[in-house]
Amino acid sequence: MPIRGAAHDVFVRARFVLIATPVVAQEVPGADVVQGLFDLTPAEARLAALIAAGDAPAPAAAKLGITPNTARSVLKRIFQKTGVSRQAELVGLLAGRGLRG
Repeated sequence: MPIRGAAHDVFVRARFVLIATPVVAQEVPGADVVQGLFDLTPAEARLAALIAAGDAPAPAAAKLGITPNTARSVLKRIFQKTGVSRQAELVGLLAGRGLRG
């Protein structure tokens, strides 16, 4: 942000100030909590928890021992049950950032 007015007294030779905020991953609920909140099957809840924790569908599928196609099918059911239509919305919902607008 540009230096203006009385701030020049503090920042004598500065023209701008950069403000940085650390980005910290939020904890997401475990599969058992997700299952109870949205009436998901255990398999759906495990996939939803991995997606919410930052895994893409293919790596999540590998962790769960299922094919990527199966993961995509399960993800579609998760979207229906949670009322979202995109992965980012699911992550936001499970990370506690609220429902889409």
